[in-house]
Amino acid sequence: MAKYKKRKDGRYAAWVATDEINPETGKRVRIQVYGRSVAELERKKAEVIEQTSKGIYVSEKNVTFGAYKWKWLELYKAGRETNTIEGYRNILKNHTAALDGLKLLQIKKTDIQTGYNALKGHADLQRRYYQTVNQIMRAAIDDGLLFKNVAENIEKDPAPKKKKRALTELERIHLEDLELDPQASTLLHMLLYTGMRRQEIIPLTRFDINFARKKITVNKAVKFVGETAVLKDTKTDSGEREIYLLDPLADVLKKYLSTLQGNLLFPGTDGSYLKKSQYRRLFERIIHVSKKPAASLVFIHLLKNRRQTPSIMAFLLYSTAGRSPAALLCVTPADRRGILMFTGAWDLSTKSLTTTAFILLPAI
Repeated sequence: MAKYKKRKDGRYAAWVATDEINPETGKRVRIQVYGRSVAELERKKAEVIEQTSKGIYVSEKNVTFGAYKWKWLELYKAGRETNTIEGYRNILKNHTAALDGLKLLQIKKTDIQTGYNALKGHADLQRRYYQTVNQIMRAAIDDGLLFKNVAENIEKDPAPKKKKRALTELERIHLEDLELDPQASTLLHMLLYTGMRRQEIIPLTRFDINFARKKITVNKAVKFVGETAVLKDTKTDSGEREIYLLDPLADVLKKYLSTLQGNLLFPGTDGSYLKKSQYRRLFERIIHVSKKPAASLVFIHLLKNRRQTPSIMAFLLYSTAGRSPAALLCVTPADRRGILMFTGAWDLSTKSLTTTAFILLPAI
């Protein structure tokens, strides 16, 4: 039997048998190879044999990125959480359009780098773009559509360091002194004293609060499908836990539960779990009130002059509304008769001090 056949168009053709079995026919899969000469045909046959032996042969050379990405999402991410799938869908819909018309084999490293660079200034989107495209390219290799991942070694911007810190004593005092409605106040104290996630707070019931043992039981969570909160297990096994019920939170909860009609700590308007927008509005009520100026002055900061001498002492009284000084109290030795003291008001808008009074205190 001839090893090759000359076609009417002048090219030579041959078949290369593989070890793969077609599940529909039960027959061995064969790959047809073409060449304009016998030498070219033999060279291509050798390449196909080598690629099939290594499991890197591309059998569907016309598959585009746009077609493959949705197949990838449907097949490989089907079991993920709704929010995770929506995150992938957002990247594929809004940030990979430039790749959609390209065949997988045509995509170059520069194509993926261009898409990554277009998101400069949005570190989280850049990270998700790279993770998504990289996973798609790796899956295409596993599916026999590619033999190299051109996304793997693109140049990535340094990830910005996220600055996290604990609340200052001033900020904590300010938050606890806010004049909020009972529901918003209870949510604020839950966030301050438990560190629970939004998805864990929403399904809490009065039966999860044990005042005798001073414990809060966390054994359930919700996920949002659109606007609706749907009950699910906690994020991990360690997510099921008991949290100490600290006294400041216990006092707020006792008062709040005495007025609560149902079992849910934070019911929605229809009595079921809070919807996504309802929780957002509840949290925004806290933010709105926290930005209002507070009348009370809560602590004093001592300033000294550059020579570190006690000749002049100034006390800045800070408002709970922010970090700018709300008033200035300056004390300086006058003469042997006593101490000269003046007070002034700090205008937050003009950032200037207006003297309001001079007082001469008698010497003791």
